[in-house]
Amino acid sequence: MAIFRINDMKCGACAPRIQRSILAIDDEAKIGVNARDKTVQVSGDLSDTDYMLAIQAAGYTPELLALAEAEQANAEKPQTKCCDSTSVKTSCCG
Repeated sequence: MAIFRINDMKCGACAPRIQRSILAIDDEAKIGVNARDKTVQVSGDLSDTDYMLAIQAAGYTPELLALAEAEQANAEKPQTKCCDSTSVKTSCCG
């Protein structure tokens, strides 16, 4: 699932435009639009880039959030061994 922030989405009337544009390229996509939070969630068979381009074609400027959040979570996660131990002395790895 891709999550996009659409800062230039001003009101609820923007949602149908974005949905139509995404459905034009993937008629089976699952789409959730939250105008208050200015976010769009898309789940489907195409790439995040394809969905981003569809949102741009509707006249909006999407920012992919899911990728940025995943990278941040990985950066904050401590390095672990195969057994998820963070201790240098304790490890199942041998």
